[in-house]
Amino acid sequence: MGCEYSKDSPRTSFSIALSHDPILKEETAVYRNPKYINHLVYTIKRWPEERTVQQIYLRCFNEHSKKPCLGKREYLSDGTKGKYIFKTYEEVSKISFSVGAALASLNFAPEVPGEYLNTTIRCVGVYSKNREEVIELEIGTCIYGILLIALYDPIDDEVGNYICCQTGFKTLFTSKENLEKILEARREGKYTTLETIVCFDKLTYYEREQVEKEQLRILDWQTFLEYGNKPPSVPTTYENDLYTIAYTSGTTGQPKGAKILNSQVISFLGAADENDSTGIKQINENDSYLSYISFAHTFERANILLLLTRGAKIGFYSGEVGQMADDIHELKPTIFFGLPKIYNRFYNIIQTAFQKVNGMQKFLVKNGLESKLTSLKESNTYTNTIYDSLLFNKTKDALGGEVKLAISAGAPLSAEVSDLLKVAFCCPLLESYGMTETFSCCFLQKGDNGLGGNVGSPLGNIEFKLVDIPKLNLTRDDLDSQGRHAPSGELCLRGPGLFDGYFKEHAYTSKVFRDGWFHTGDIGTILPDGALQIIGRKSSVVKLAHGDILVPEKVETVYLGSKYVSEVYVEGSPNEIYCVAVVVPDHSKILELAKELKIEGTIEELCEDYMIKLKVLEDMNEVAKKAELLVHERAQKIFLDPNSFVSQGLVTPDLKLNRVEIRLYYKEIISEMYAFVTND
Repeated sequence: MGCEYSKDSPRTSFSIALSHDPILKEETAVYRNPKYINHLVYTIKRWPEERTVQQIYLRCFNEHSKKPCLGKREYLSDGTKGKYIFKTYEEVSKISFSVGAALASLNFAPEVPGEYLNTTIRCVGVYSKNREEVIELEIGTCIYGILLIALYDPIDDEVGNYICCQTGFKTLFTSKENLEKILEARREGKYTTLETIVCFDKLTYYEREQVEKEQLRILDWQTFLEYGNKPPSVPTTYENDLYTIAYTSGTTGQPKGAKILNSQVISFLGAADENDSTGIKQINENDSYLSYISFAHTFERANILLLLTRGAKIGFYSGEVGQMADDIHELKPTIFFGLPKIYNRFYNIIQTAFQKVNGMQKFLVKNGLESKLTSLKESNTYTNTIYDSLLFNKTKDALGGEVKLAISAGAPLSAEVSDLLKVAFCCPLLESYGMTETFSCCFLQKGDNGLGGNVGSPLGNIEFKLVDIPKLNLTRDDLDSQGRHAPSGELCLRGPGLFDGYFKEHAYTSKVFRDGWFHTGDIGTILPDGALQIIGRKSSVVKLAHGDILVPEKVETVYLGSKYVSEVYVEGSPNEIYCVAVVVPDHSKILELAKELKIEGTIEELCEDYMIKLKVLEDMNEVAKKAELLVHERAQKIFLDPNSFVSQGLVTPDLKLNRVEIRLYYKEIISEMYAFVTND
């Protein structure tokens, strides 16, 4: 018998509460995507016989053989970059089979102890920025049943060594720019189990000599492929086989290796195929994508796999984020996936440009924004023939001018940022939610329904519920500001879209999996229309002295909308009634502000100037007021640090704030800020 609607559930377009499970007092009902009331997605409807990633790759090569697949920019004789040159799916296939054959011929992926007694796995590691060789390696290892363990680039030596030792891989594929870092770590007693390095780039005699001094074998990529002339027969893979071990970013200690099965990946591809979000279903062989997100980020790994199933072409950035604009304008992608840091940067650039106009142009910007934002809210329209031709085709060109779909993942975007970029890019910008443990996104906005500030509906391979957090006053009975039912609590997930536990971490797996539900550690709210809103991490939420709840990530997301803010960390204390913030400012904006205020000095001196800090704080809290943050959510004091969190090693490999490290690093400064607020 099929499931039924819960009698309390609004029949919305985002998610539906079901009554097929008993509802406990301390949690909500189980919610699903309305399309999947009676079932979840396990397979790919158009390719029902394909049950492993290996079979997917083979199917892609068969169906799209003559189409362009992977591309990189050529370098001209004068050293400048030229156009993108693409290999076909057939050419990529041949190289990928050579990868598998070379690994077998050289025994570079020997069997090593697995998770359980008398079990083994075969794996190799990769440590590189995204490039076409990484994807050829990914496909080749997958076809031959070898796990590809991806390390974030850059990665802390301790973390890299930990992953190498835990998985036991003997061969590491990398780029030349990382060689010295690996060798230095080896000299310090790390990567001791490593036996071979394969470098994607050509090597000099000196570079080879340095590697061999550390008792390591070294081959370049082309030499490695020469050992793959006779591909062995393709082994049979099964849906319950491991596809990979994907490591989390390690925000609370050593990273955990999420065991991703073939069946989980297939359920994601099936759910993505059936997803109703504008643009997802329509991705096809005419689309192009610029790959720049680390391959160790499962979001990117899933993106590339999904695009290959549709016959799209993938161009790789040149390796420098600062020069990515040139790659964008050369490739002119139609699909753009990004992290909030990138989108916030676009937002600040566009906002600054709008604020600088005057006269008739200022009138045009004001009316154009008002008109398009109104259309977005009332009819979900992204284009306007008149205003686009006069104004927004220029802002649209920031993504190359051809993008028809953009997706954000990794952290929330503020509604203001999200909505302005939809207007500026003239296309949907869908916010998503996912974790390493879900392989890719498991929630995604619908491009034809609603504004920003939420992550939309669950995909068809997942169901969810919220569990009360009484000590934070977050419960299933919560109401929104208008008195409507909007339950809050810890987000819990269940379904085929979930991982199979943490590799060699049985105790921690048991801690996060309870009664068949994965407890994510993230706090969510189910909005009255059924959409999910992610508030922040359970571990970082603070109850302030007067009982008010502070969610630092929520406040940080808003403050990133200030033109002066490049990075920000918000801190609260149970002994205080306000929050404070450490801000890494946008240097160019601080210099402009100093010029306006007729203040001279270096960027370090300007960051200590009282008037500069006052003006930055005023702008931050203007943004906070527009976002309707409550008084206790607005910082009363800030510290400006000219040095980025990234440069100081205070972020995780996927660029999330390492809150534990930041709190320790700025401990004295935070205490001083609170003393100032109290005395003031």
